[in-house]
Amino acid sequence: MQYSRLLFSMILYLVSVLTASADNLTAEFQTRLKLLGEQPGVIDGAFGSKTNAAANSYFETRNKNYRDIMSDANQTLIHHLRQTNNVTETPIFETTSDFLESRNTTIVLRDDDRIWRIVRENFGADGPAPRGGVSKWYQPDITGDGVPDFVFFGMGPGYQSECKSEKCGNAWLKKPVLAKLSDANSNSRRTIELLDQNVVLPGDIFSKGTGGKSIFADFNNDGYDDFYLPSEGPVAGPIIHVGSSDVLLISKGDGTYRDEASKYDLLRQRTFQHWTAAGDIDNDGDIDFIFHNIKAKTKMNNKVACFLNDGNANFTISDCVSPPNAKGTSRFYNWGGTLFDLNGDNNLDLWLSRNSHNVPIVLLGDGTGKFSSDNYVEVYLPKNWPKVMRQFGYVIAADLEDDGFNEIFFSVQGDSRLSPNDCKGIKGYCGSYVGYFKNLNGFLSFGGFIKKFEKTERGQWQGSSMIVVKDFIGNDGLKDVYLKRNYDEPFYRQSPDGSFVAVKNGARSNPTQLLDLPNICLASLETCEDIEICVSGVVIDDAQNTRRWRNSKFEQEGKRRGISCAVDAQSQKKQKQIVQNTTRPAVEYEDPDWPISKRPDGTVKSKTVCHYAMDENGWIDTHPIWVAEAKGRNLDKAFCDFFKSQ
Repeated sequence: MQYSRLLFSMILYLVSVLTASADNLTAEFQTRLKLLGEQPGVIDGAFGSKTNAAANSYFETRNKNYRDIMSDANQTLIHHLRQTNNVTETPIFETTSDFLESRNTTIVLRDDDRIWRIVRENFGADGPAPRGGVSKWYQPDITGDGVPDFVFFGMGPGYQSECKSEKCGNAWLKKPVLAKLSDANSNSRRTIELLDQNVVLPGDIFSKGTGGKSIFADFNNDGYDDFYLPSEGPVAGPIIHVGSSDVLLISKGDGTYRDEASKYDLLRQRTFQHWTAAGDIDNDGDIDFIFHNIKAKTKMNNKVACFLNDGNANFTISDCVSPPNAKGTSRFYNWGGTLFDLNGDNNLDLWLSRNSHNVPIVLLGDGTGKFSSDNYVEVYLPKNWPKVMRQFGYVIAADLEDDGFNEIFFSVQGDSRLSPNDCKGIKGYCGSYVGYFKNLNGFLSFGGFIKKFEKTERGQWQGSSMIVVKDFIGNDGLKDVYLKRNYDEPFYRQSPDGSFVAVKNGARSNPTQLLDLPNICLASLETCEDIEICVSGVVIDDAQNTRRWRNSKFEQEGKRRGISCAVDAQSQKKQKQIVQNTTRPAVEYEDPDWPISKRPDGTVKSKTVCHYAMDENGWIDTHPIWVAEAKGRNLDKAFCDFFKSQ
């Protein structure tokens, strides 16, 4: 009798193990049942009684075992889901901030570019600690000409430990740097013009925190992109995570902006926001946006809300999001989020990352502006998912195949609390990985990790955030990944098999000043046409009547192809002499207006160089070393005029 009981117990145990074994196909089956209105229980890849009951309900059968025929049944679900796919000429995803950022990303800047140096100087990024920094940059259309321009946001010195501005002042607040880009044509290349910050953004208009993600979109439909800048507030120091107020920049239609955040109580309060998202949530043709707060040390509870647009940038605030309960935290706590179309019905759905103790979820939208716990799916993480990598931070959507089923790209951080032994001695994130989920007819299947910043590497969050997905390289119809803040290795080219491979020589070996995308010598010179080599690789100095190669990489590629681009050896030699003379001033330099101890040796700011090199009439001939230094830095009248306005 005892033996029989033991045998029966073993059988029950084996059955339970087999029943609970995680399986990717089962997770697909569960997800699609849920998308089609059934309740298979938690999407965990374990085929149990709830999954089987949901299948019987959907297929209108009784007590049928779908485990053995799950593959065939799953194909039927895919077919039915495809029938509900709402194919339109303008997919709803094209209203989202993720799509707009991808579409408008037409330029990549190298960190040795002259405008990049100006931006760093604007935010005091190269001064003594505590120094400022550039937090993010985008390409909205701020001039209304249909051409994406440039906006750089950041904080001034002291932002990492700044206290409330009413107590300690606002010296750390800095206006963004704005630049107008002209479109390239057959006669001229793209040009850049710095705009006056105080004209475009009159008064006290600042970005008040670093923020995980900001957005731009044309909220009032006037042809100029507007901005929503959620605030993260202090990111270090004694009052970290107390939050700050937001900025909502609405265009006046004349190239200037006003901050309308004060119209909304939620935006006036101190909040700690790590993400936001925009898109046509309620299908009325206007772009809405998502607000959220992580309570942290703020006075506001965890919250997610919708700002519904009337088409003129007047927003109605709606408690539109009702997530399911979460383990050990508020159901409104979310470290990341984005809007996308999961199931191809042309309604926007909402990804919520939640926290490291809860898997992400997707709340399915119905086009009315509501996201309910009655209609959601869990994101399935496979069994071999790294134990500590559970905090999904920066999340964006893209449509790799343009089939209406949008993919998710993410930056996920390691939480040392999940496995302290694996993260001994680590302060902050225990690694940061960039990866993606492939959308297989409504099921987000883990596609792989694209870039791994291990737990001991510096710049983990920085390098893994600001993800853009677009056909950057090769014009082959395959969308690639651009990590905007991973300066050493920013590009990952999509292979025909769907994997992403790092382009190793993408950052510093090809430091062109303004790099048109795609296919203008972006990541590998081998992808360029001959004409592109000559356009991007040759620097023309009209004053010296010389043409020189921009760097040795272009020169070597030109020789390999047998093209000279009208660069002759004498011009190259002459230019090298000029560069050598402008790298460091002559020892005998004695400018009476400037002590020799402070001569321009490369450490002086460009603003100072402009002051001594140029006046209202042009170059100052009596200050030859300063003029040479300015030319060596590629400074011209437009850039110097910008500095004088500061």
